Amino acid sequence: EVHLSFADKFWQVLNVVNAHCKLGLTATLVREDDKISELKNLIGPKLYEADWQDLANQGYLARVQCVEVWCPMTPLFMKAYLENNARQKKDLWIMNPNKLAAVEFLVHYWEAQGNKIIVFSDDLRPIVAYSDRMGRRCMTGDDDAQTREEVLLKFRTPNSDVKTLFMSSVGDAAIDLPDASVIIQISSNFGSRQKEAQRLGRILRPKPGANTRFNAHFYTLVSQDTQEMYYSTKRQRYLVDQGYAFK
Repeated sequence: EVHLSFADKFWQVLNVVNAHCKLGLTATLVREDDKISELKNLIGPKLYEADWQDLANQGYLARVQCVEVWCPMTPLFMKAYLENNARQKKDLWIMNPNKLAAVEFLVHYWEAQGNKIIVFSDDLRPIVAYSDRMGRRCMTGDDDAQTREEVLLKFRTPNSDVKTLFMSSVGDAAIDLPDASVIIQISSNFGSRQKEAQRLGRILRPKPGANTRFNAHFYTLVSQDTQEMYYSTKRQRYLVDQGYAFK
């Protein structure tokens, strides 16, 4: 994860340790600051970047359909949205009742097809509220390591009763869930392109269905006529550059 090498400890190691060769690897060479350009001096120039669509066509990655779902704000929520501050506006576009209805529909639909589903939100209270409403398991940073592993094991187990897992940002990276084939994103970290790519990466493992056009699905739910629409467009730019089109 060479894009993380600007963290203090990594930075110290790279500057202190003498090495004949420094090699950096990452699937998402993108950051929201301007530090990516400094990698050339810290490690070296970019030597190779694989084309994601070529890898999918060759069977090394899943073929993902990306869909942006516009969820109209209810009149009551829109009125409150127009009258409140930025923090409360975000809470309102996340908890939009029409967004909840969309999540319920998608979860029930894909569970009936036998798929494993991850529902993401960066915001802790909403993801817990959504999971409680639907009676599904939820994993956040408040869970201890043993609880997390137990939940993940059940999710990975075929034919288990855990078909859908609600997650906070704790599930963005370093978690192996090869059977997950559907992502539903309720909210994200404003306009972070890196986070969008990391979440898509949760379902990029090769999947069955070689003769189907798509064998994985990424949904990002956006409350219509709110600032969330701007952030969603910004987050998608890196994936669009990789050849993905949002329906």
